[in-house]
Amino acid sequence: MDWQGLVGGATKQVLWWQMGLRAVIVLIYGLAAIRLVGRRAFGRQNALDIVVAIVIGSSLSRTLTGNAPLAATLAASTIFLLVYFGLDHLAARWPLFSKLIKGSPVSLMQGGKLQDAPMRATAVTTGDIEEAARSAGHAGLGALDEAVLERSGQISTIARKKG
Repeated sequence: MDWQGLVGGATKQVLWWQMGLRAVIVLIYGLAAIRLVGRRAFGRQNALDIVVAIVIGSSLSRTLTGNAPLAATLAASTIFLLVYFGLDHLAARWPLFSKLIKGSPVSLMQGGKLQDAPMRATAVTTGDIEEAARSAGHAGLGALDEAVLERSGQISTIARKKG
């Protein structure tokens, strides 16, 4: 039996057992990709990581269901992940490049005062900052000295110093 007979083609209906074999191949490929490229690529951290997760997830799901050719999709996904790996490593070495492709943190509160312009520009509300404060174990906005919208989209908070 040839490759097409084993895993099915992209133009005809994929049989249940061919889809099962595709599932095993895609699972092994996905695990290998995470181990080789790193967990962060699929952890939805910053803009680059989010794009990788969306594109790879979409591509692998299409090949799993037979809507895309298996070998060609795995090859394209591998190239995509290698480009991601290269961009990620360039960003780790060059801060300006990192800022360009991954973004930069935005100060939302300084010295206990909310920064209205950055909050409007990033569509962050006072309620968002209050939620981040509670999640970090702070009593509320009054307990904060700083709040930062991180590149990952998370809001970090720093408590006021007691004294």
